[in-house]
Amino acid sequence: MAGLFLVAAASAQNAADEARRAYFTGFDLDRDGWVSRDEYLAYLQRGFDALDLNADGVLDAGELPVAQRGQRITNRDSHRRAVLRAFERLDRDRNGWLDPVELTSPP
Repeated sequence: MAGLFLVAAASAQNAADEARRAYFTGFDLDRDGWVSRDEYLAYLQRGFDALDLNADGVLDAGELPVAQRGQRITNRDSHRRAVLRAFERLDRDRNGWLDPVELTSPP
Protein backbone atom coordinates (compact mmCIF):
# COMPACT_ATOMS: atom_id res chain seq x y z
CA MET A 1 0.00 0.00 0.00
CA ALA A 2 2.82 2.43 0.84
CA GLY A 3 4.39 1.71 -2.54
CA LEU A 4 1.18 2.68 -4.31
CA PHE A 5 1.06 5.92 -2.34
CA LEU A 6 4.66 6.73 -3.33
CA VAL A 7 3.91 6.05 -6.99
CA ALA A 8 0.84 8.28 -6.86
CA ALA A 9 2.78 11.05 -5.09
CA ALA A 10 5.60 10.83 -7.65
CA SER A 11 3.08 10.95 -10.49
CA ALA A 12 1.41 14.04 -9.01
CA GLN A 13 4.80 15.72 -8.56
CA ASN A 14 5.74 14.94 -12.17
CA ALA A 15 2.47 16.44 -13.39
CA ALA A 16 3.06 19.57 -11.29
CA ASP A 17 6.62 19.88 -12.61
CA GLU A 18 5.40 19.55 -16.19
CA ALA A 19 2.72 22.19 -15.65
CA ARG A 20 5.34 24.52 -14.15
CA ARG A 21 7.65 23.98 -17.15
CA ALA A 22 4.83 24.63 -19.62
CA TYR A 23 3.87 27.84 -17.79
CA PHE A 24 7.49 29.00 -17.75
CA THR A 25 7.93 28.24 -21.46
CA GLY A 26 5.08 30.60 -22.28
CA PHE A 27 7.04 33.48 -20.72
CA ASP A 28 10.55 32.47 -21.88
CA LEU A 29 10.21 33.79 -25.43
CA ASP A 30 13.89 33.42 -26.36
CA ARG A 31 14.12 29.97 -24.71
CA ASP A 32 17.26 30.81 -22.74
CA GLY A 33 15.96 29.38 -19.46
CA TRP A 34 15.34 32.80 -17.88
CA VAL A 35 12.46 35.27 -18.03
CA SER A 36 13.52 38.89 -18.44
CA ARG A 37 11.44 41.89 -17.45
CA ASP A 38 10.65 42.47 -21.13
CA GLU A 39 9.50 38.86 -21.63
CA TYR A 40 7.37 38.99 -18.47
CA LEU A 41 5.82 42.27 -19.56
CA ALA A 42 5.23 41.08 -23.14
CA TYR A 43 3.46 37.93 -21.96
CA LEU A 44 1.17 39.75 -19.57
CA GLN A 45 0.51 42.62 -21.99
CA ARG A 46 -0.85 40.03 -24.45
CA GLY A 47 -3.43 39.19 -21.80
CA PHE A 48 -4.34 42.85 -21.37
CA ASP A 49 -4.61 43.29 -25.14
CA ALA A 50 -6.84 40.22 -25.44
CA LEU A 51 -9.25 41.73 -22.89
CA ASP A 52 -9.16 45.19 -24.49
CA LEU A 53 -11.74 44.32 -27.13
CA ASN A 54 -12.09 47.83 -28.55
CA ALA A 55 -8.28 48.39 -28.47
CA ASP A 56 -8.58 51.76 -26.75
CA GLY A 57 -5.91 50.97 -24.13
CA VAL A 58 -8.45 50.92 -21.28
CA LEU A 59 -10.15 47.94 -19.71
CA ASP A 60 -13.64 49.11 -18.91
CA ALA A 61 -16.18 47.14 -16.87
CA GLY A 62 -17.61 45.36 -19.91
CA GLU A 63 -14.18 44.05 -20.92
CA LEU A 64 -13.22 42.71 -17.49
CA PRO A 65 -14.02 39.15 -16.42
CA VAL A 66 -17.21 38.99 -14.35
CA ALA A 67 -15.32 38.39 -11.09
CA GLN A 68 -13.30 41.59 -11.60
CA ARG A 69 -16.02 43.95 -12.80
CA GLY A 70 -16.26 45.75 -9.47
CA GLN A 71 -12.56 46.58 -9.50
CA ARG A 72 -11.00 49.82 -10.63
CA ILE A 73 -10.84 50.39 -14.38
CA THR A 74 -7.28 50.13 -15.61
CA ASN A 75 -5.40 51.46 -18.59
CA ARG A 76 -2.43 50.01 -20.44
CA ASP A 77 0.12 52.19 -18.61
CA SER A 78 -1.15 51.38 -15.12
CA HIS A 79 -1.24 47.69 -16.08
CA ARG A 80 2.38 47.94 -17.24
CA ARG A 81 3.45 49.50 -13.94
CA ALA A 82 1.62 46.81 -11.95
CA VAL A 83 3.23 44.05 -14.01
CA LEU A 84 6.71 45.48 -13.45
CA ARG A 85 6.07 45.75 -9.70
CA ALA A 86 5.00 42.09 -9.70
CA PHE A 87 8.21 41.17 -11.55
CA GLU A 88 10.26 42.93 -8.88
CA ARG A 89 8.46 41.01 -6.12
CA LEU A 90 9.03 37.69 -7.90
CA ASP A 91 12.74 38.38 -8.58
CA ARG A 92 13.76 37.34 -5.09
CA ASP A 93 17.50 37.14 -5.81
CA ARG A 94 17.38 40.59 -7.50
CA ASN A 95 19.37 39.46 -10.55
CA GLY A 96 16.91 40.95 -13.06
CA TRP A 97 15.71 37.57 -14.33
CA LEU A 98 13.13 35.04 -13.21
CA ASP A 99 13.97 31.36 -13.02
CA PRO A 100 11.23 28.69 -13.02
CA VAL A 101 10.98 28.65 -9.21
CA GLU A 102 10.70 32.43 -8.93
CA LEU A 103 8.14 32.67 -11.75
CA THR A 104 5.89 30.01 -10.27
CA SER A 105 6.11 31.24 -6.68
CA PRO A 106 3.32 33.37 -5.27
CA PRO A 107 4.30 37.07 -5.42
